[in-house]
Amino acid sequence: MTPSRKAVWALAATTVLWGSTFVIVRELVAPPSQGAPFPPHLLLALRFAIAAAILFGVLFVKKQRVSPQAWSRGAVLGALVCGGFAFQTVGLQHTTSAHSAFITNTSLLMIPFFGIALGRRWPGAATFLGLLFALGGLWLLEFPFDLRADLLPPGAATQEAMIRGDLLTLGCAVCFAFQILATESFSPKTDLLSLVFVQFLTSAAIGTGLSLGFGELSQEIPLPGGAAAVMSGVVYLGAICTAGCLLVQAWAQRYTSATRAAMIFALEPIVATALAYFVLNERLTAVQIVGALLVLFGILATEILASRGTAHDDSMRPLAPAVYDEEIRA
Repeated sequence: MTPSRKAVWALAATTVLWGSTFVIVRELVAPPSQGAPFPPHLLLALRFAIAAAILFGVLFVKKQRVSPQAWSRGAVLGALVCGGFAFQTVGLQHTTSAHSAFITNTSLLMIPFFGIALGRRWPGAATFLGLLFALGGLWLLEFPFDLRADLLPPGAATQEAMIRGDLLTLGCAVCFAFQILATESFSPKTDLLSLVFVQFLTSAAIGTGLSLGFGELSQEIPLPGGAAAVMSGVVYLGAICTAGCLLVQAWAQRYTSATRAAMIFALEPIVATALAYFVLNERLTAVQIVGALLVLFGILATEILASRGTAHDDSMRPLAPAVYDEEIRA
């Protein structure tokens, strides 16, 4: 098997792992049973603490120091990452894994518009077209005329509660879009491993602060499914889906194109939806399925058209958006 083929399979594996995180997080912070949920901000802190510890080990083995630039720039990225995952994790208490996955991925369409503030050109026609499809899809996801009460996720007693969870997830997409733009600015000037380590460490520190601020550590911590289930879920999120996927992605990106990787990563919400159906019995209505497909089409159309006919438009290709080229979005 050629390195290129191995890279494709490696990226496909990371896509499956990232898609599974939505189900794992929802099972922890919004268990389908009547048990109390695991504290969302504590989950965030533990997840990134594990990832930071693993990368610290890699830096220690390599005897590599973290530069002052990596500390300052990584702190900025860490704040954005923590904000994104905080919105996403709390939002998953009220919405479905499928909704969360599709809305999170709309960050790819936000990047060109937010980039205007950094002096980029106005987005081209492909980006506007993709955005229109995605907005139409989001509308069908939020306001399907065939939604029944039995299709609402656990924790969302009404459609309004589910919409509130989706709006929180939209805040997650905004944070991720700014994080990608910041990564594009910082990564060429900073050692990648050090930058990501500080990013994870900062996220863990802010997550701990949020957990303390919301009083999560001042009371007994619920363990839905038992201590073993919670521990395995947290380790899976931190070690495998965050730190591990970063290292695999960094290797795979050396042997495949940004467009091919974008095509693979755009399947993440489909993986999340399929796993949510089989694991959590979450279901979408017919109208919501159409909406989800429109969101996916909007993202893919933008990426494909940008890679072919509008590659000269630098407003559309910041850091090969769907690939997050040299950073982690697990």
